[in-house]
Parts: sequence; C-alpha cells; structure tokens
Amino acid sequence: MRASLPDGASVELARPPDWDDAVVAWSAERARVIAGATVAAKVAPQVVGFGGRSLRSRKHRDGWAFWDARTGGFERWGDREWSELLPLATGEVLACRYFEHRIQRLAWPSLDVIADLRFALPQCGIEELVVSPSGRLALAYLDSGQGENGYELFELDPLRALAGAPGFTLPVMWSPPAFTPNEHHVIAVFGASPHDHYNNAWWLSPGKHEDYDADDPSPGGVHAFATILVQHLATRGITRHQLAVDLARGWLPPDPDDLGWSIPSIISIANDSLVLGVPSGARIHLDLPLPALSIVDGDRLGSR
Repeated sequence: MRASLPDGASVELARPPDWDDAVVAWSAERARVIAGATVAAKVAPQVVGFGGRSLRSRKHRDGWAFWDARTGGFERWGDREWSELLPLATGEVLACRYFEHRIQRLAWPSLDVIADLRFALPQCGIEELVVSPSGRLALAYLDSGQGENGYELFELDPLRALAGAPGFTLPVMWSPPAFTPNEHHVIAVFGASPHDHYNNAWWLSPGKHEDYDADDPSPGGVHAFATILVQHLATRGITRHQLAVDLARGWLPPDPDDLGWSIPSIISIANDSLVLGVPSGARIHLDLPLPALSIVDGDRLGSR
C-alpha cells in the first residue's frame, strides 16, 4: 500500500503486525498525514485464504495505524473505535467514535483527549468529519446505511454542538456536505424524489411505475434531478433549491445501474459558485446564491 504525501511524494507502508496466523491482504483507507511526519490510516484486513477456511482477523480489525511518513515503517496502533481521524491546523487531531456518538479533540503525538463531546443521535452512523477552511467549525456527515443521511454542526474550540443542523432527516447523499470557503454556508446535495431516498431512475419521473426498469429510456422533458440544501450559518436558516434536467426523448445515462447517476456529487465549492459531477465526468456549474429552480440541458451530462 502506497500513501501519497502533500508534497507529491509517496511512501510504501509496511504491513501492520499482529494479524492472525492467516494469509491476509490489507488495505489502508482515508490516509492522513499528521504533523508532516506521520501517516495515519484506517486499516481494513481481508483474509484471502487459510487452509480452505474463511477467517477474519480478530485483532485491530478496521483499526487505525500509524507509520513514519519518511520510511513507511510501522509505528503503532490507534484506537479501533475511531471511525475518522483528521489533523487540525492547530497541531491537534479531530477524532470521531462511531458507536458512541462522540467527537474528540486529541493532542498530538500523545493522542490524549483534550476535549470530549457526546451528542444525541437516534442511531449510529457518523460517516465522515469535515472541517471548515479556517478550522473553527466542523460537521459530522451522517449515514445510517438504511437511506437516512444528514449532518450535525460543531464549533471546535471550545468543542460544542451547534443548533439548527438537520440531523438524520435527509435522504441519501453520495458526497458529504461542504462549507463554502468564507464559511457563510454549508451545502448538501441529495435526490429530488420525496418518496425514494435513492432517487432511482429519476429520468422516468414523474409517472414512474412501481415495476419500472432502470434501462427504460426517458420520455423526455424537464425532470427533477436533485435538491440542494443551503444552510446559512449566521442564522442557521435552511433553504432548498431544485436542480432539474431538460432531457431529450429516449435519454438514458451511459450506465443506468451506476448509483452515481441517481444523485450528483459535490466536486467543488467557491463563495460564488458550486460544481456538481456525474459519473460520465460531466460537470454542472451553478452560480451562488442559487435560484429556487435551476434547469440544465441533458446533453451536457452525456448519454448512452
């Protein structure tokens, strides 16, 4: 496993020790460079075979590991209950404890807890942490795995929850919410359908039958594609804006089974613009502030 470093270099990471006596392949996810000298990554071991039996590693499964960023040498294990780990500009580390609904600020390199915040959630599901450009704010991207998404807002110093975030009330998102660079807004993007959290075959709606086939071509016309939620951080007020696509009759995405076509992803955000993307590589450029309804030409998205 090679980890990319901020200066463009990369380093080969040594396989972590202490697996079971099985033949394992391992992967490192969400690699983070901390203090310019250490790579931290969530390690997910996968057993590829041992005596014809199917085994999984019992120790450090999906735990966090640390390597020397100069040599790739393994340093130590972290806490396996962390679901996310982010270095902060202050030199500290922001950690999330998935099952405990807990956000923590940790000292580096000791990883001692400096601040600890436990907040109420109806279920587990902190998928990812996003820190604002200044490092003053953060959000926890929530994903239940059952079609409910959302986010919670936090101030980092002092560490405290901020009221007004939607929590677990949003449908599926394929990308986490994001802050604008000036930190005036948080933007989240999800499907336009009020009934289908996954926004399947949106090019057939309205009038989509229960026995629809994702390979069915569009009847053409303007179809609701996505809802863009904008939270104004000064007031915590939320507005919703619709994105629709004007499709030619017979339009069909290149791969209708690719879930990325059901909901666009956030590619980039500026203070005055938002860029969304779909699997074809096409980009949807929108000016901020958004109108109530934006309509884009389906020819820009690509088709089968």
